[in-house]
Amino acid sequence: MSSLLARSDAILRVLSANPGETTGVRRIAAEAGMPAATCSRILGQLACLGWVDQDGVRGGFRLGQAIYSLANGGAHATAFPQALLDLLTALAVRHQAAVLVVSLQGGRRIIRYSIRPTVLSSLIRNEDHLVYGTASGRLLLALLPLVERNRILRQLGLPTRWSWPGVLTMPELQAELRAIRRDRAVAFRQNGYAAAAVPMPGPAGPASALAAYSQDPATVPADLLAGLRSTAGRIAADTSLAAAPAPQSQGTTPR
Repeated sequence: MSSLLARSDAILRVLSANPGETTGVRRIAAEAGMPAATCSRILGQLACLGWVDQDGVRGGFRLGQAIYSLANGGAHATAFPQALLDLLTALAVRHQAAVLVVSLQGGRRIIRYSIRPTVLSSLIRNEDHLVYGTASGRLLLALLPLVERNRILRQLGLPTRWSWPGVLTMPELQAELRAIRRDRAVAFRQNGYAAAAVPMPGPAGPASALAAYSQDPATVPADLLAGLRSTAGRIAADTSLAAAPAPQSQGTTPR
């Protein structure tokens, strides 16, 4: 067996011990018994194959969609009913955008489900503490109760110029969050991509957000927002969908 294959196997076994959970490179390397630099390089190759999935540009890793697809004969198990997955798939294909269901755990975004319109499209999981630089992070932060929101703001500090342009002071940040809470929606174009997010109906929300991201320069954030609102409305109107439990794992990629 080649060294690369053996090390890849060790990495996948570490991640499979906690499916759906994100694990940092250093911990993976330690448990797999290899240098962190080597582990990081192999993880990058596995991510290109879809065998692992990275949470943001500098985030941790989890088992990828391709692994689940192979293991389940092309279908990946999820706590969401198929009718809801069909709606999310239609949204992703219609807007050629990555569609995610996201929750907030302390000061971190947790991606509960994600779907891409094609195998080759890239899923944008931009991060800056995984909150300020994303539509879903901003929305979920704004919808938190005041005490909890202020606790997380103290933990995160102020956004950077890159993660939230134009928000440099705490009064500016609070004002933006109040506006988002009032509108119950976020939509913007930033750093080369369009993004939008709305609350996820049902028991999965408002603690969860339905978000969409597109790298297509022609994509208008308002169009993404309209699509999300329409889909959220259909979910809320259908009791069988709105009653869906919060998802526990990643989704599949339509082919």
